[in-house]
Amino acid sequence: MESLLEYQQWAKTALDYSLIPNQKMVAGIKRYVEHGVFPGGFIAALLSNNLTEAMSGADSTNRKFLVWATDEHGNEFPPAWVKWLIWDVPGDLCGSYAKVALHCKKMTTDATGVCCTEVSEALMKGSVKH
Repeated sequence: MESLLEYQQWAKTALDYSLIPNQKMVAGIKRYVEHGVFPGGFIAALLSNNLTEAMSGADSTNRKFLVWATDEHGNEFPPAWVKWLIWDVPGDLCGSYAKVALHCKKMTTDATGVCCTEVSEALMKGSVKH
């Protein structure tokens, strides 16, 4: 089993961001992959394989990348976002909301096993003295 540090180092090099269908989404995906920031609704739904929710949360640009394409010969091609998920995103980063949440937790946990997001939330609620 890999260590937490090995996982965090791997995650930071796991994706080729140039392959993301809509390059305007790179910053949010990069925050998720490299820093464990839970993504916004559209990306969270997409990474969780909830294409119905992704379609309903997509803006007009991303919606174009969620429909099947047909070339001049009638050949159909899967949506660009779906192809990206299947071919370019490692399984540890997508597949369900639980996997997305687990990745976020792994990326925000320090070497002592403390999850930074849990500490931050506790501080905001006032349940941890600082």
